[in-house]
Formats: sequence, structure tokens, C-alpha cells
Amino acid sequence: MNNEVRQTPVQYYEDEIDLYELFLVLKKRKRTVFAIALCFLIVATLYVLIASRVYKRSFIVRQVEIVGNVGNVGNVVVSSSEIKYLIDKLTKMIKFNDYERLSNELELPFDKARLIVNIKASIPRDDRRVVKVEVQSKSRDLLRLLPSHIVSYIERSSFFNRRVNVWAEFIREQKSLLANRLKNLQSLKDFIVNLLKNGSIKFIGFNPMELDGYILRLKSRVELLKTVETMLGKLQVVSIDPMPKKPYKPKSMLILTVSGISGLFMGIFVAFFLEWLDSSRERYKEAKSST
Repeated sequence: MNNEVRQTPVQYYEDEIDLYELFLVLKKRKRTVFAIALCFLIVATLYVLIASRVYKRSFIVRQVEIVGNVGNVGNVVVSSSEIKYLIDKLTKMIKFNDYERLSNELELPFDKARLIVNIKASIPRDDRRVVKVEVQSKSRDLLRLLPSHIVSYIERSSFFNRRVNVWAEFIREQKSLLANRLKNLQSLKDFIVNLLKNGSIKFIGFNPMELDGYILRLKSRVELLKTVETMLGKLQVVSIDPMPKKPYKPKSMLILTVSGISGLFMGIFVAFFLEWLDSSRERYKEAKSST
């Protein structure tokens, strides 16, 4: 009986990764790795130093709401989506470098208009009645002026004024109609009071106090229309961010961190690539000498 123990030979695969060998490669090429990473950091630092500083500020604007029943024409002159549409026009002017028109629309000097980087409008999901406006500028001081100039631009727009004129005409008609009603009711009230004082009639079929109440309601409605008339064509800035202390762009720490990590990975890749080239050359020389 054959008691020989058969030993299975251990197989080694050339494609197995030896972490220690990789470490030796990185140790050997450490100067290359750090040199490339340093180059990335130098380029990123130069960009951060050269790039223009951009400041950002946001504010929320909305149409002054008309409270009360003044007719079936809605409770705002323009909706939030229409305000956004008007601001998007400014965004397109910046996109196509039409700073001359932008300067005219915002009533700003041309050199200041060129400092505006972006104007972006959005409607928040939690409140569809307002519009959030984000402005970016190369000048920090310009951010103090832009909210008022943008609001003024909307209020001066032909679209906005057409809507205001529709409202103004409607309010004038309502005021005239209510004034005639009040005049007629006041005359009726005076006539009834005189008849009662003279004793011409003793029973009128309704409570005179109801007539007084109706007259008071009409007067309050006239006062409401007058208030609405003063609010026409006005937008309201409901909130505004404080003036930024630091630039929004460039984001120095983020740029330096990403460039440093990217440079490190690139350096490691180059190190392994150079090592592969050297190994390929050595194998080529050995193969050539053996033949």
C-alpha cells in the first residue's frame, strides 16, 4: 500500500496584488508624486489669487397683496411667475453680454452694469406668492443698490404698467359706481328721515338702521378702493440678506482641497505608470539578450 502523501503544489499567480510591493513603488517614486501634487496646488493657488472676487446677495420680493373684495380680477397686479419672467429678461442680457441694455433697464452706469455676474430668480416651493432673487456681482458695494434697482425695473416695465392700468381703470369704475350708490342712498335716507319727522308716514316696512349699516359698508368699500389705488404698481421686498463679508467665489478652500487630492491621485498614477515603463524596458532587454 502506497503511504506516500501527495502534496499539492502551491500555485502563485503573477496578477496577484502585493501591497508591500506597491508601497515600495510609491516610496521609490515619492518625489514624483509630491512634485505633481505640488504643481496642482501651485496652479490652484495662482487661480485663486488671480480670479475675480464675486459676491452674492439674495432678497425676496412680492407684489403687495390687495386684501378685501374689490372685484373678480385677482388679488395681485402681477403674479410671482410674471415677476420671475421679467427678471429672467435681465438674466438673458447678462448671458449674452448685452450690458448696454442692462445698464439702461436698471438705470446703472455702464461700468457698474458690467460688474454684475448673474441675476437669478426662483419661486420657492413653500411660498408660491413670492420670488427669490439672487444677485452676484464683482463689486460688493453694488449689492447695496441692485435690489432697489431691480424692483424699480419691474415697476417701470411696460408689461407691469399695462396690468396696473387695467386695475386703475377698474378701481375708477368701482369708485364712481359706489359714489352714485352712496349719493342715492343718502338722498333716500334724508327723504325718509324728513317724512318721519313731519309725521307724513309712520310705517316704512323696514328698519332704518339697516339703511345706515348698508351705507357704512359702502363707505368702507370706497376706503378700501382708495387704499388699493395707492398700492397699485408697488412691489414689496419682504426680506433681504445682510451684506456679505466674504466673497462667494472663488471658493478658495474647496479649490485647494480638490486640487491637492487630484494632484495626489495623478502623482500616484504617474508613479505606477513610470514603474510599469521601467519594468517593460527591463523585460525587453532581458528577452533581447537571451536571444
